Amino acid sequence: MIRAASPLLPATPVEVVITLPSSATHMGGCLTAQGHVVRTFTPLAQKNESAFAITFNQYRLERRENVCDGLAVP
Repeated sequence: MIRAASPLLPATPVEVVITLPSSATHMGGCLTAQGHVVRTFTPLAQKNESAFAITFNQYRLERRENVCDGLAVP
């Protein structure tokens, strides 16, 4: 489930980038995935937000400097 400010319709294509943390033995990376929305709903506790579920068609792990550097990460 991904929360968002505005809803997405089912079948909307999405691309997701998730920053993975570094550890003592591995430099962090990024998980990138492409897929589409399969369901949307409004969370009970947050009436001003939307949420959606996605399914992934493909995904890959990439080096952080190739993908994540420069992304706005909260």
